[in-house]
Amino acid sequence: MRALEEESAGPLHEVLLNEDGDPQEILQACISKGIRLRSFDHTDPSLHDVFVHIVGEEAREALAR
Repeated sequence: MRALEEESAGPLHEVLLNEDGDPQEILQACISKGIRLRSFDHTDPSLHDVFVHIVGEEAREALAR
């Protein structure tokens, strides 16, 4: 059901920041360029995301098997 709601609301974009990236800069850039946002959410990476980042893509592929 959620996927249908997102599709009807328009495109969903995800921006991945470097460790020193500032989400407020992304938000400010969108506002200054007149980009209309329905929502803006900053979440920390999950433990799984951190693990895959440290160990590498091989870990992601191994979990899929």
